[in-house]
Amino acid sequence: MVALIAYYLSDLAPATEASPTVNVEMIRKYFKLAAFPMPRVPKAALTNAAAAGYLENVSRGEYRLNSVGHNLVVHGLPRSGASGPGNKNRRNRR
Repeated sequence: MVALIAYYLSDLAPATEASPTVNVEMIRKYFKLAAFPMPRVPKAALTNAAAAGYLENVSRGEYRLNSVGHNLVVHGLPRSGASGPGNKNRRNRR
């Protein structure tokens, strides 16, 4: 979800909301807007996304989406109404 927020802010958001970086305040705002369960420690969500390789630390508390995070959002997440990469060749079990 953090990578998705960073992608939205860097590539899709209107000019009034656009930002090349994300921080804790932005994470709180967009988790609430999406009605997504808030992480217990929002700061840890940023550091965990960075440790997973999706974000890079730009300055204290500010993170930027890197190419790995960009590819995850653009190519790795399933689109609505379409089967994702993990859903191919699944058989129904009886």
